[in-house]
Amino acid sequence: LVHGFMANQYNSWQAMAPRLANEGYCVFTLTTGQLPPGGPFGNLNKMAVSARQLSAFVDTVRARTGAHQVDVIGHSLGGTVQSIYIKHYGGAAKVFRAISVGGVVSGYPTVSGLATVEIPGMRKLLEGPCPGCNEFADPNTYIQLRKTDPRVRYVAIASTHDEFVTPTQNALLPPAPNVTE
Repeated sequence: LVHGFMANQYNSWQAMAPRLANEGYCVFTLTTGQLPPGGPFGNLNKMAVSARQLSAFVDTVRARTGAHQVDVIGHSLGGTVQSIYIKHYGGAAKVFRAISVGGVVSGYPTVSGLATVEIPGMRKLLEGPCPGCNEFADPNTYIQLRKTDPRVRYVAIASTHDEFVTPTQNALLPPAPNVTE
């Protein structure tokens, strides 16, 4: 389970992880991109850092369980991080199913909650405490994720009532035989 921006494995998954475990799933969580390292908030660092941490974590889970592949569920920015992992860090061979819950996986987010990065001077101010924040405003970060890998089954879950990931289409993937929305 991969958490979102300024979140961690506990506050994102404290309700869902036990429920999935009670349903018989083997559940693992982690906190990625913490700044400062070991701090309470994750996914503040560059998304590539979080994706590499996810890669190492998936390798650990596979070694402990003997599983050839895993399913990953990413919420919000966790959906983006898992997509970067699949596309750029060897995840396509290790992930059976990638489920994104309100993740930005298909287009530049015009999110109201991140509009502050567009204020003149704000990007420079955010570089120290949140190196990953500048990536939120880079359309290339998301455009590259549109193309899915045929080895992975994708599920994209989005809501028209989401006030953070807008427009809703940015949380959906282009139609393909391995994509369910």
